[in-house]
Amino acid sequence: MHLFNLFVQILSVSHALSIVFADEPKLVPLQKIVELLENSTYVLTCNLFSGAKPIFFEWNKNGQKFSGTTNVRMENTNHYSLLTMTSLTAADSATYECIAKNAYGTASTSTQFVIKGLTEKKIISMKLC
Repeated sequence: MHLFNLFVQILSVSHALSIVFADEPKLVPLQKIVELLENSTYVLTCNLFSGAKPIFFEWNKNGQKFSGTTNVRMENTNHYSLLTMTSLTAADSATYECIAKNAYGTASTSTQFVIKGLTEKKIISMKLC
């Protein structure tokens, strides 16, 4: 009976102790350059590698806080942030930076978007002699 009481006491103590890892966010690096054609669609995903919750995401476009436009929609969770970009134009060419924050620190990763115009195909007519 004495051994059983000791086991119950150890079990009670082990349930009272919990280890909490206080960790700043760490992000999976974004691709350095993304080249796309005008009118295309792209989903930019900023993934959390590790970090204590809750995590808060935000985006910068060319160094300025960015909250989206009519063709760019943001979606944030505790594990990732998405920028869904549709009908891309040259105005969407920029450096996009994903920033993750929690109570213990901040992390960021960025990518350069290059939106290229559609090239017109030239038809060359030749006269046959």
